[in-house]
Amino acid sequence: GTNADPWVGWSGVFTAAKEVHFPAGEYIHSATISTTVNNMLITGEGMDASIIRCNAAAEAGNLSINPTPGNVTIENLQFSRESSLGTQPILNFQGMDELRLRNVAMTAASGSTVTSGYGVEVVDIVRACSFENVEVRGSTGVREFARGMSLKTAGGSGRYLIMGGSVEGSLRGLHVGTGSGLTVVGTRVRLQSTAQTGGTGIFFAGGGFSEVGLFGVHILNYNKAIDLNNVDGFSILNCRLEGFEAGATPRGIHLQNSCRNGLISGLVLVNAGSAGTGVELDATAHVGI
Repeated sequence: GTNADPWVGWSGVFTAAKEVHFPAGEYIHSATISTTVNNMLITGEGMDASIIRCNAAAEAGNLSINPTPGNVTIENLQFSRESSLGTQPILNFQGMDELRLRNVAMTAASGSTVTSGYGVEVVDIVRACSFENVEVRGSTGVREFARGMSLKTAGGSGRYLIMGGSVEGSLRGLHVGTGSGLTVVGTRVRLQSTAQTGGTGIFFAGGGFSEVGLFGVHILNYNKAIDLNNVDGFSILNCRLEGFEAGATPRGIHLQNSCRNGLISGLVLVNAGSAGTGVELDATAHVGI
């Protein structure tokens, strides 16, 4: 069934409980929910069965968890936003030791083009963050997210694992700041419409990242499929980059600013366009292909 704003009655429980379970149904709330509880487990009965929906008219996210040191697991849930995200992420996590998302979906309102809203934002994970079968869902032909997944770690300490799942309808699929390791396996990153110009599938914005592995990743319809900036130690293996022909200077892989100690193998490029470049290395990049 549908529960009208259950957070009003549950807020005390949610901000203190170690475990929260949502039976199948839709749970509506009207403002960002925040908690700092450590060692927390939040579960549902499936990403299309247990749905937590924010219906705020003004800019708001859905759930913000900022415990210290923190150990949080979220499973089998969907988090949805009915109107424009504005500058807010649907899910926001900050300053914790460990984070695990399994079978979780984030969905924006259909047709709500945004300029800076995120599906999920993770800031300053100290030890490890894992996403297993996590989906950021947009609609056909619409950039509903500025960033599908945004991972940022101060001091270069966080390690990230993304297995399966997908990002769709996001101008930048996966945005990565600094950290000590990232592994992405069998994940689909797609900007839904070929008419949408620009955008980057996987973008490493800051320097100092190392131990990066992209394995069996499928990226579609971006101006740049993969853009690495100052990454020391990376492997791009058995990836498929498709339809990167919209906008200026389309590229399958762009390596810049002292990318080094890299290996690219088993790369498949499809529909690069007449002006497209499969792999572009700047003068400071050092990589084996």
